[in-house]
Amino acid sequence: MSQPAAKKVKPQRSLVARIVFFCLHPVMLVIIAAAVAAVVFAAPFRLLITPAALPEFTGPEQEAFWTLQKKLVDLEISETTAVTLTHSEFNAFLSGYQLPPEKGFCLQRLRFSADKDGATLYVTGSGFFMRSLIFQLGISAAASQIRVNRLQINSLVLDADTMVAKHILQYLKDLAMKNAEGFVARIIEGKCRIEFGADLVVLKGEFMAVRPKPEAEEMPTVENESPEAATGLTGN
Repeated sequence: MSQPAAKKVKPQRSLVARIVFFCLHPVMLVIIAAAVAAVVFAAPFRLLITPAALPEFTGPEQEAFWTLQKKLVDLEISETTAVTLTHSEFNAFLSGYQLPPEKGFCLQRLRFSADKDGATLYVTGSGFFMRSLIFQLGISAAASQIRVNRLQINSLVLDADTMVAKHILQYLKDLAMKNAEGFVARIIEGKCRIEFGADLVVLKGEFMAVRPKPEAEEMPTVENESPEAATGLTGN
């Protein structure tokens, strides 16, 4: 009688091999990646959802709205292309800026502050499931060009030269271009310039929408009539 073939015994894996196989399993890769991401991004995410403490802005006060309106009217009458504003007047000017809700963000207001170290534009609104979403743009003006040196989203500070920051700045730029007549879009397009200092802000160029001048109304032509024709009397 023939004897049955002996069953092949698989070699036992070592403990190290078992651990490697366990870690390389697709499901475990997802779990490990999620755990690493949670550890790495926990602190930035916590800063992202934490509202930042805003500074005390200069105005706008009611008087700043009056003086701003007077300067803009004088500017239109004189047909000059530059106006000098105080920080309170500039914040009053920013109060008139509007932007429709777009791409998950709803703008509430723009504010500006400046000191000897530079200027900061505060884009305050809500979106992306956050009731308070504030973008802080640290800006500088050199050679008539605006440059963003620092970006902060709520309490999260980002280097403006990183890929993530550049993507966010492009997102904000696309939002600003939705209001093509706004002064922010005009700055982006190079139609106007802004210069700021510790006390004053200077706007130059086409920073306001040009209002078409009303056309002169043509008066109807009336033929002269003789006194006799007007009274219906004729001579014999």
